[in-house]
Amino acid sequence: MLAQLPTGGGKTHVFSHVAHDFSQQGARTLVLAHREELVTQAAAKLQQATGEAVGIIKAGYPFEPEKQLQVASVRSLINRLDQTGPFDLVVTDEAHHATAASYQNILSHYNQALQLGVTATPCRCG
Repeated sequence: MLAQLPTGGGKTHVFSHVAHDFSQQGARTLVLAHREELVTQAAAKLQQATGEAVGIIKAGYPFEPEKQLQVASVRSLINRLDQTGPFDLVVTDEAHHATAASYQNILSHYNQALQLGVTATPCRCG
């Protein structure tokens, strides 16, 4: 599933509330992002929306795979796929990047999870 909203339209807010609904049911959520500011922004918004501690999978942050909500840098997660356990929902922030091989490796690893992509630019047609 893909959610498209313009820049500043509240994509992080939307997926944080979706993750909160999943969390209320005991499900685990992973958010994928490709830049540090997107990782930290998503983690802060998830924590605010859910009231739960959020794990960050990125170099320089403690690795806490037991947390129900995780935000991961794509580059860092590639090296830890077998250490995270399963997820019920995978959210891809800036989903227009999801065709890259690194994203495809991650998404195929969690192929049993529901997948939600969010982006302002789903097609960069010329």
